Amino acid sequence: MRLIVNMIVLSLVSGGAMAAIPELEGGMVDVRYRLYRNAQDDVFNQLERLVDSGYPDARLTLADLLAERDDMASVQRAVQLYKQSFNEGYGVVRALSSMVQLVGQYPGMVDEERAFFQASLQGFAWARDPESVRTVLEVFLVYPALFANHSMESLIALHERSCIENCNGTLYLAAYRAESGDMEQAESLYFEAAKVSPRAVRLYANWIEKGDGKLERLKTFAERLKPFIEEMSPGAIQQIGSRMRAYSTEYDREVMFWFDQAAQKGIIGARINKVQYMLSYPDHYSYQEAEAEFVQILPVDPVQGQLLQASALTVRQWKHLNPPKAHQILTELYNAGHTEATLGLGDLYSMGGLDEVAQRKAIDMYEQAAVAGAFVGYQKIAVIYRSGRGICHSKPYALAYSRLAGSYDEALSGDFIRSLSEEMSPEELQQAEVLHLDLRRQYHLEAR
Repeated sequence: MRLIVNMIVLSLVSGGAMAAIPELEGGMVDVRYRLYRNAQDDVFNQLERLVDSGYPDARLTLADLLAERDDMASVQRAVQLYKQSFNEGYGVVRALSSMVQLVGQYPGMVDEERAFFQASLQGFAWARDPESVRTVLEVFLVYPALFANHSMESLIALHERSCIENCNGTLYLAAYRAESGDMEQAESLYFEAAKVSPRAVRLYANWIEKGDGKLERLKTFAERLKPFIEEMSPGAIQQIGSRMRAYSTEYDREVMFWFDQAAQKGIIGARINKVQYMLSYPDHYSYQEAEAEFVQILPVDPVQGQLLQASALTVRQWKHLNPPKAHQILTELYNAGHTEATLGLGDLYSMGGLDEVAQRKAIDMYEQAAVAGAFVGYQKIAVIYRSGRGICHSKPYALAYSRLAGSYDEALSGDFIRSLSEEMSPEELQQAEVLHLDLRRQYHLEAR
């Protein structure tokens, strides 16, 4: 999504389409300048006022910035702003392209917005300009079934001839070849696209998930990319590590190799991934190794650094076990308004790190985390209902919560859902379906 902010800066600095509305003091000129100087500048309140005042480019800019956030309230608001900006084809076509890239990150939203995109494709001429061509191809990446009766090759060729920036012809062609059943060509094209595009890695991983041996295929794919690692984008390198971790059921040093390579290229998220992986496999690492990483995170992202420090203090295998200190760190963060601390607090309550196991307190914390956008919270609740200590187990509740997590990140719950479903009776599966729908209403996750 970093690309979206870059697009904001490039387009807004050039002036935008605001001739019809006079600039107000602190208006879009100021927003453009602030984002040009610092893409991380907090311009949300200013943009909200401009949206209320009728600035159309403020609406699209605000949507792009909200799309950068992880909480579902921001994601849903961004989706609504994109729809308003697109305006059934009478507005900005690029809004549809940005929206589908956002929606494509959340499997549950993909299903919910299918009808909207199907109708939207009828609202403009596909080949009228480069942006329209690119928008159609972006929709194709997420909804290939909507194009079952269309050959995409001519549009892909048109994109390659006309694009100046954000050229994704190799990626589009890889996805088209995969949909057409040309496996060998798709594999080759995904390989080329993965050298520069994190999305190519994600889409390749989504593609191989449909078959057997996904971990082995991904590792073979990654091994072939190693000679090109210096020219690869840091985001693509990190994405390989993330997918490899999601597919692995045991410790794999290759996961850490890819995270380490991305961290060396300056990706703070990859360094966070490294510590998280150490925490998952404490028998292979020490507290000192984790500490060497999170002390580098603290100056850049103090909240994440403290969260990781607290987690490290709760690892039973490490000699620095100190749950009360971890609780102090997490409580201070929570009281300061950092909802990210709820996951750590939930873990403490669930493991009985403070005194006794307190699963109800843990579930409350995990719910808060999930509502704030950390969907792993739903999966942690699922684990409690399946096998947690000190609580009555319920396979239907476990499956229902795991499906909530999977609606937004399939990697969180795919194997869990498959193994649990095999243990359940038809009656339990039906009960889980009812509970899942009830939970979606309870957490305001109904189809939008």
